[in-house]
Amino acid sequence: MSFVYHEPKTVQEVIGLLLQYGDDAKLLAGGTDLMVLLTRFKVDPKHVISLNGVQQLTGIYKNATGNLEIGAQVTHREIEKSPLITESLQALKQACSTVGGVQVRNLGTIGGNLCNASPAADTPPVLLVLDAMVNLKGPKGARSLPLQEFLLGPRKVNLEQGELLTSIQIPEVSPNTATVFLKAGRRKAMEISLCSVSARVTLNRNGTADVRIGLGSVAATAVRAHSAEDLLQGKVITTELIKTAAAAAVNDCNPISDVRGSAEYRRMLVESMVRKALIQCLDILQDSNAGTKIS
Repeated sequence: MSFVYHEPKTVQEVIGLLLQYGDDAKLLAGGTDLMVLLTRFKVDPKHVISLNGVQQLTGIYKNATGNLEIGAQVTHREIEKSPLITESLQALKQACSTVGGVQVRNLGTIGGNLCNASPAADTPPVLLVLDAMVNLKGPKGARSLPLQEFLLGPRKVNLEQGELLTSIQIPEVSPNTATVFLKAGRRKAMEISLCSVSARVTLNRNGTADVRIGLGSVAATAVRAHSAEDLLQGKVITTELIKTAAAAAVNDCNPISDVRGSAEYRRMLVESMVRKALIQCLDILQDSNAGTKIS
């Protein structure tokens, strides 16, 4: 195996190389996925384009609109440690902290995690409940997409020829918001998930709630549990309502059976973990004096 290694310094240079070499080229972000594919001879690129020298793809900051922006080359470890990832965004830190070991998190990037488009990826369920947008740039210019329109299927994303992901944008969330990420695997650490759940709960002044629920590893891409959300939206949340919504979330997934677990088991996990994630969100809000006890 041999390839030409390119080290562009700007996004425009990357676009030019992608256009020049097309399907013969692979982008190298953190390398935690690409290096595995190379060593297993799953891919055989003629050109590898490193993104490590492109400073435009780095940094976590508030942009001109006040939204949080995370560069595609930001590592999972950087997100774990960033003071800009506030308590309301705690689920994102929780998801990033479950990606492999510390060595992997020091290399692996959030952009690579999304573009790899694994149904079991840890960050997409969280980013879905945070209404994240992905910012793309290519020969036709820049465009932004909701994350659910970017993730098309296993190993498939909505990128045109010569286009790359430059950053992820997260709208500002209400201070009366709690987020949680839960992951189930065959072991407690460094494991591909059997099922993952992210929940976001915002309590309004009248005690009603705005709720979003994201599911991972139980469909071709991460998905929102709209059936469960609809049952909770604008309601005063009770224990019984949480149980009903958690059962409804099973209707929003379409899991497979594989060596790590059966489809039936994954459905059971969805119901259990959605219930647990919602209760944890409400507990956080109660502890911060933003919420009240559920009945």
